[in-house]
Amino acid sequence: MAVHWTEYPERVETFGDLSSILATLDNHDMEAGFTADSFRNERGRTTAYTVDFYNKQYRFHPRLDQMPGLERLLDRFNIDGHDTLTLSQFRELRTRVANALKCSRTEVDAMTFIAIEDALDAAERPPKLPVSAQRPFEAGIKTFGDLLLSVQGVEQVVASLRATADSMNNDPGTGHWRLQAGMYESTAEHKDHPAFPFLEAHVNRVYGVFDYANLLRVRGEVCAIRQCGTRDVDQLTVEQVVSVLGCPGAPAVHLPGAPTPRQTDAPADGALATATSAVPEPNQENVAEQSPIVYTVSDVRDLMRYQGELARFEEWRQRTYKPVSSMNEFTNRAHSMALNAPQSGRLTPERAVELSVYRQLVKACRATLHKELDELALLYFVGEVADSHKRNIEAMWPLSLNEFGKLMDGLIGTNGAGVANGQEIKTSEKTSVPATSTSTQNMPANNSETGSPKLARNIGGRPKLGKGPKTTPQQNALRNVYVLIRAKYKPGVGPKALLDLFRNDKDFRTRVAEADETVDRSLFKNAIAWIKDNPDQETQSGNVS
Repeated sequence: MAVHWTEYPERVETFGDLSSILATLDNHDMEAGFTADSFRNERGRTTAYTVDFYNKQYRFHPRLDQMPGLERLLDRFNIDGHDTLTLSQFRELRTRVANALKCSRTEVDAMTFIAIEDALDAAERPPKLPVSAQRPFEAGIKTFGDLLLSVQGVEQVVASLRATADSMNNDPGTGHWRLQAGMYESTAEHKDHPAFPFLEAHVNRVYGVFDYANLLRVRGEVCAIRQCGTRDVDQLTVEQVVSVLGCPGAPAVHLPGAPTPRQTDAPADGALATATSAVPEPNQENVAEQSPIVYTVSDVRDLMRYQGELARFEEWRQRTYKPVSSMNEFTNRAHSMALNAPQSGRLTPERAVELSVYRQLVKACRATLHKELDELALLYFVGEVADSHKRNIEAMWPLSLNEFGKLMDGLIGTNGAGVANGQEIKTSEKTSVPATSTSTQNMPANNSETGSPKLARNIGGRPKLGKGPKTTPQQNALRNVYVLIRAKYKPGVGPKALLDLFRNDKDFRTRVAEADETVDRSLFKNAIAWIKDNPDQETQSGNVS
């Protein structure tokens, strides 16, 4: 039976009763108006609500201790009805509860506030692990089949958690589910297996992201190598699978039965060592360099970008900080921080400092550019190496750090860019000249006709700007700009036509900014003068850093 607001009950526990009270109160003002008799049942009793008037309008004040569970629902859905609750606020609360529980308003009206709160809590609990995910965690991951089941189970649970977050349409608590999914994924037990880093590196290198689908491809690869079925592979230990794949850095494991094709494919005369040969014991000099993951120059670039984003995020966090006045504000801000914080790539700052090539880049940046290593400085050094070896810069990013370090030896030192130990510099023709060569010392610093830096010439090589102990990053960057212009320059083309040609080239503008120049007609005028002054210089795509 509907409850009229004039009854003033001592407790209101269901949505239906509260809906009836607020509806009759709203209609009462329009139909009969308020009289003293309307408030007769309120006198001398502890009722579930009070009604007063302000600016000729009624105000409904719920007593939350007499409506158990209503306060938690208002907090959960961020509805400000704790002191004064209106009919529109109540209807909004009922609609959002019905959407969250996927039921009708009639079903909501029949439920108590406490029952609704319990139902919402139950809906937000993490789903139970499927059987496929429970088995490896109970018995421990020993075989490759156990690992497959573990990865599959974790992916199913994480997908379920993220689907729950997506269904909430960014309501409060969405971030909680996404954080729970990320935490569950990062703390999966199979990642603690000693052979996991080697297997993950192989999957990343050959197939891409480490997931269940690519792990099935690995199983097919092992089947092809051992010429056996999937059931036999599932019974191998994870260490044996890693050994069959020949993962770098993984210790060799004896496999019963026929040798792997990596051994049978070796020439009969023993000219090539097999991929499954035992790894030599690390000595004290190279133990710090050994890693199950092969890092590339692109990983260092991702690390530089991550550090830049992290600095900007921290600056934004401090700028937008303000004291919170409620638990809801604190929770919402914590969720916002967790969802927006940048995430590092494969190479973390802690792992990077263990790599000698990375440390060499940091020292060279401090010695040459007098600042910490960042993305622009890395681009400068990679361009130096690419230009010296006549390679395209895009071909440098996939190189492993060991390969890049070999190319970098003698070109980038800690005493200045292009100087090896302060003694000599290498030219693109694999020859070296003293750093104090008269070809660079006696060359005037500026071209009197064009006002642009004069390019020093190395014997037997093409003109170089920014080579030698007195080089500056701006000089080297300007040379790169001029070479880019030369690649598209044609006799008879003027500065204005070149300006229109390069106006929307973002990469070109980045190079010009590195040279502390401006993209205007004077830049192209100086470039044309330089091109005419150096007609013997060859321009190739591999020369541009």
